[in-house]
Amino acid sequence: GVLKVLVEIGVQNRRGTCWAHCATYDITTVSTLVITMLESKTHTRVVTATSSGEHTTGELIAVEFGTRERSKRAMLTALKCLGCTLVCLFIPGAHFILVPLGLLLTPVVTFFVWRVRTKILSAKIACPKCGGTVQVLTMQERYPLYETCSSCHREIAITVAH
Repeated sequence: GVLKVLVEIGVQNRRGTCWAHCATYDITTVSTLVITMLESKTHTRVVTATSSGEHTTGELIAVEFGTRERSKRAMLTALKCLGCTLVCLFIPGAHFILVPLGLLLTPVVTFFVWRVRTKILSAKIACPKCGGTVQVLTMQERYPLYETCSSCHREIAITVAH
């Protein structure tokens, strides 16, 4: 059967303590809940603009990672990279190239994962020109963001609303 747990969790974040009562949830649901509570979600009001000057407002939802979460994500990435490198040991011939490459790239990839302080989860943004929904594909929250409207194919600059 599925492992069931009864959990009461209190997590301190920037807005205070969040409490969750999880009665008989499977372990994956509980771990998802804990990860969600540990991540500090922020809602950012943004302004979109086209090159011709039209403006609209929207909202981005992003996750901010603290130092501890960033380090944890980086270590998990390093372990995954090293695991792939270990698997490459058993590929005849190719292991002469893949293993050293894996050993060299693991710290580089780990560093880039550790550098990510925020990650955009979703966005509610309308195109200033056609009113269509703009899908934000950029994962990191560095302004201005530049996206293309899928309806009218115009480039849209996204900045923080003041």
